Amino acid sequence: MAYNEELADRIRAVLMKEADLSERKMFGGLCFMLGGNMCCGVLGDELMLRMAPELQAKAVHKPHARPMDFTGRPMKGMLYVGAPGIKRASQLQSWLQMSVDFASALPKKAPKAIIGKSKDAKAKKATKTKAAASPKAAKPKAAVKTAGPAPFSGFSAKTFRFLKALSDNNNKAWFTDNRDDYESAYLHPALSFVQDMGPQLQKLSKTVSFEPRINGSLFRIHRDVRFSKDKTPFKDHIDLWFWEGPNKGWSTPGFFLRLSATSLILGCGMHRFDKAQLERYRAAVADPKTGAALQRALATATAKGPYALPEPTRKRVPKGYDAQHARAELLRQDGLHLTWTGKPPKEAKSEAFVPWCQAHYKALMPLHRWLLKHVVSA
Repeated sequence: MAYNEELADRIRAVLMKEADLSERKMFGGLCFMLGGNMCCGVLGDELMLRMAPELQAKAVHKPHARPMDFTGRPMKGMLYVGAPGIKRASQLQSWLQMSVDFASALPKKAPKAIIGKSKDAKAKKATKTKAAASPKAAKPKAAVKTAGPAPFSGFSAKTFRFLKALSDNNNKAWFTDNRDDYESAYLHPALSFVQDMGPQLQKLSKTVSFEPRINGSLFRIHRDVRFSKDKTPFKDHIDLWFWEGPNKGWSTPGFFLRLSATSLILGCGMHRFDKAQLERYRAAVADPKTGAALQRALATATAKGPYALPEPTRKRVPKGYDAQHARAELLRQDGLHLTWTGKPPKEAKSEAFVPWCQAHYKALMPLHRWLLKHVVSA
């Protein structure tokens, strides 16, 4: 059976940041694998999903969803969603997240094919030859247009109630029963905020990047509990990240925000330097000229608001630097950021939260520019 190429491209756009992503032809359609495990796919015009059986038993009752039963018997943990149910980008993203959560928790397998590469080299070569000979095939494919998040209107009282309830009931059964609230009170307003906040940050720095999607600017609500003593499965807060430059990561300064039921943490900087960056940072701090420039940047920012540096990472000044240096406390840092911490302001419940945050981020720009110049670009 042929599969909808446009839908496959939409899925790729959502999953492109996932690690160990690959593609395989299965079930007569196209399947996407995470860590070698089947995650989701396309069969005809329908989205094909794999998820926990107990979640599938509830999800099958949602509009446009039906059991996967092409063998004549429904397959446990497998689901189809028809085209009307994934028309909007947020709908597709929500469905895919269920499969990503399930596949990510499975033991990894060696992927059979690397994403974007044909399993059959001869078939790939033949396809390229045919495409080169066809004038129509040579035309670039039109970009898939998907609806973005709605304009941000604030994190409602429902958002704060959901975060509080999640904190009190941090378990998979409760989350499954309240997944609709997660989508309406957590996911959708968070993505809308990213969509509206990103352009405002680009007015401060043209090269700031943002992606209004899960695993883009919005961190997953699921916690990685593999190496943690705390085995609660979910974060009871919203985590957002806007980064400098085209490549998402922690090796460049950016702007962060964490919203819980009772607190807001907002800031700018780099949480941890890599080895080369740490060497450049220490040299810049110790240098009379660039070190003084950092002090001025910090003083300028902190004069505009109650912004605080983190506690020094190290107990002592690193070897090779004067223990009595005037900027010894800065030399003991392995990362540098300024943070505003307090209760969520009243603006958080309205569209005024975007300019409220931008005003804070603007105040922190001196540190952002210093890090770009002396740690990242030096």
